[in-house]
Amino acid sequence: MQVKTFSTPRGKLTYWVNKFQPERTTLVFLPGVAADARQYLLEIDYFYEKYNLFVWDPPAHGKSRPFSLDFTLMECAEWLECILCMEKAENIVLIGASMGGCLAQCYIERYPERASGFVSINSVPLKEGNFTSREIWVLKNIEKILKIFSWGRLLKKVPDNSSLTVLAQAGMLEMMLSYEKEYYINLIGHTFRNLLGAIDAGLPYKITCPALLIRGDHNYFKAIDRCNQTWSKETGIKLETLIDAGHQANSDQPEETQMLIDEFLESNGLNTL
Repeated sequence: MQVKTFSTPRGKLTYWVNKFQPERTTLVFLPGVAADARQYLLEIDYFYEKYNLFVWDPPAHGKSRPFSLDFTLMECAEWLECILCMEKAENIVLIGASMGGCLAQCYIERYPERASGFVSINSVPLKEGNFTSREIWVLKNIEKILKIFSWGRLLKKVPDNSSLTVLAQAGMLEMMLSYEKEYYINLIGHTFRNLLGAIDAGLPYKITCPALLIRGDHNYFKAIDRCNQTWSKETGIKLETLIDAGHQANSDQPEETQMLIDEFLESNGLNTL
């Protein structure tokens, strides 16, 4: 993968692409909060010879730093589109884990004609009314909550809550070690405010392309699991469950995740082989 950068008014974004071929579908991998491009290493390896691939360190994450924490999810979607246009990406399939799935929804809302497919991995719908008042309180006060814990405790607790397998937990720990405690807490707080801001915007966030929802059956965050059930029921989007998988379901069960993505691409005529 070739590493590139893109300049924004808030800082530089770092992203990776393989050699794009015009006739191929482009898979756009969007990591979750506090994660970075390393979240998709196994998917990149699996799909490398089949598709055009894009993955980034999200704004203010990983190598996309320093970066001012005063941007919105919709601005992220606009920067993403600028990069994809610059790379001449077509037939775009967005694959977003957790907050990456929320960004994908903003992208589809802003550029509905550009998205050919959407795969959500333990993400949540951005339409209003999906969270309880208690859950909203937690999202608003997450920085105060996280400050209670020592950095050492967070480095243990977050990977354990994110994944079931030792390998996936180690991967999350490695990504977290890119940060210091204060920065990590500020990053989480800003991200959750962005989530609430996107929800409060009251946009329809209609999924206008073929889509697939993937959930892990051992997601620590029960609100996400409930939201996925409702999301599927209200929209008719197929919901697939990965057994023995936590919040970072693709890291716990990479082969099963790759199989589901493969089947989704093929069934919707998006495969390029």
